[in-house]
Amino acid sequence: MGTYAEKTSVSISKTKADLEEMIIRAGAEQFVSGYKENTAMIGFVMANRQIRFILPLPDRRSEEFWVTPAGRKRRTADTAYAAWE
Repeated sequence: MGTYAEKTSVSISKTKADLEEMIIRAGAEQFVSGYKENTAMIGFVMANRQIRFILPLPDRRSEEFWVTPAGRKRRTADTAYAAWE
């Protein structure tokens, strides 16, 4: 997986809330979001059209999140989640 937004400090929940607010302000009549395994989805209805974005997510179980960059130390579940996020 690439390094896009690797150093961002904005949480997933804040980003999702901002995105929902922006879509509703733009006139969306419906909004839905969710995730399953390694896929996230955002959908909405605007101007009588259904729009859906399906986004791949990195695997939370990947070693890159559970081992420090030097590869010498195993992370805790909390720090692995923070690295994934």
